[in-house]
Amino acid sequence: MNIAAILATFACSLVLLSLANQISTAPRIERHRQQLQISKASSKPSADMKTTGTAVTAKETVKLDAKVNSNWRQEMLNDVNNKRKEAGRPPLVLSDQLNAMSQSHSDYQGSIKKMTHDDASGSLGKRATDAGVSWSRLAENVAMGAETVDNVMNQWENSPHHLENILGDYKFVGFGLTTDGEGTKGTTYWTQTFVYPL
Repeated sequence: MNIAAILATFACSLVLLSLANQISTAPRIERHRQQLQISKASSKPSADMKTTGTAVTAKETVKLDAKVNSNWRQEMLNDVNNKRKEAGRPPLVLSDQLNAMSQSHSDYQGSIKKMTHDDASGSLGKRATDAGVSWSRLAENVAMGAETVDNVMNQWENSPHHLENILGDYKFVGFGLTTDGEGTKGTTYWTQTFVYPL
């Protein structure tokens, strides 16, 4: 092999290494959907979801700078429902129960410093059932590294599968956000949980 070919191979390797580095540090997003198949004979009335109107009572555990304001859940709900309105979909209702479930999952992701749909107790469906959520369909969007509600919502809205969850046939929603460190030094972990009850 001549020197020019060796240098060209080395340059290509550096470009690929640089691209891999950029990809690994970019904010990441994932989505998950699960549906419970229920026969008409076995379906039972829906338990009331614990909901709030515009106020959110779930405990705030986020330690971020001013980029994420204290009303971030309301901001995210407004963004989700505005997107649904544009698509002719009915608005979702914010649920304290789903906020707590989503927050717990964001906290778990932050504790292991990894984005995932599963936790120590199992899958999304098992987590929902264990949290006392009565569901026939549910979906989840997770993301890491996004610094603002606008940033994470833009990522999800520009991903067809995540947008499908946002616009899906659900009635209730909950959100979670945490960091794996102090202030802006930590990575953010976001969770959205969507539910259509039994």
